[in-house]
Amino acid sequence: MAFVYMAFVDVVVARCYNNSTMQPSRLPGEKIYKRLKSRLKGHKGEIVAIDPKTGRYILGEDELAVALRARQEYPGTCFSFFRIGYPAIHKFRRQE
Repeated sequence: MAFVYMAFVDVVVARCYNNSTMQPSRLPGEKIYKRLKSRLKGHKGEIVAIDPKTGRYILGEDELAVALRARQEYPGTCFSFFRIGYPAIHKFRRQE
């Protein structure tokens, strides 16, 4: 199940942003996220999806719930995803 929902979120992001608009250190919506950080402090660990063109955002507990809600409320809109209070949404570790 984890693979399916991560693939869904990856497809949504890949469809919205091509390589020319995504730079390694710059995600669309990053400036808006930095402005919203103080307002979102009470939601640490939750996922926020931000529309970089309008600044609209959606909060939720996990990426799939947020992505589905964002698609339902704003069809055809591209969002950038962030985990509030953390530098990345996921951390992959090697099991030894």
